[in-house]
Amino acid sequence: MKKSTKLFALVCFWPAIAFSAVYKCSNEKGNIVFSDKPCENALRKDGNKWTDVEQEKKEIAEKNRILAEEKRKKETEDAAKRQEQYQIQQRNAALAEQRRRENEAAAEQERTNQIVRAKASGLYVIEYSVEGSTSSASLTFTNQSVGTEQYKVDLPWRQSMTVKKGFFAYISAQNQKSYGALTVKILLNGIPVKSSDSSGEYGIASASGKV
Repeated sequence: MKKSTKLFALVCFWPAIAFSAVYKCSNEKGNIVFSDKPCENALRKDGNKWTDVEQEKKEIAEKNRILAEEKRKKETEDAAKRQEQYQIQQRNAALAEQRRRENEAAAEQERTNQIVRAKASGLYVIEYSVEGSTSSASLTFTNQSVGTEQYKVDLPWRQSMTVKKGFFAYISAQNQKSYGALTVKILLNGIPVKSSDSSGEYGIASASGKV
């Protein structure tokens, strides 16, 4: 082979030689040999040092084990936090429901007491009630002084007053939303005596009656 041909062959195959891993191994006779394939208890040449391949595998496996353990631990902690938050939400919801029931019971007791006091004085208790699937309404109603009051309120809404016989009760409610329905009621001493319903955009429901 000519010199130029040898040089060409060396240039062509040099990248494969340069970038192939080099392993230091021991053959069956205990002699040190070098190979481009890994062997048992091999050392791999990395720059100017030799790396124990088996030890490297163990270190990588240990790092992966630690990462997996940290991931599992974080997932467990996150699940515990979510469970704690859920329990807090449940407790808060239970407390809110308890307070709502207590407030309703207190309001009902106050209405009962108001009716008892009114009857003892020969008077009556008129109560206006507005509720429904809409969230707000504009109200117009006759007050205790036989005047007219107007409010925009959130629903449900209730108001009671003590009146004399012959009082003319009136209430009108207009839906302030483009959805939902509403119902107005007039209660006399806790008993519904008049009611009216309305549904749709800005619908109006009215009720009236004389004590």
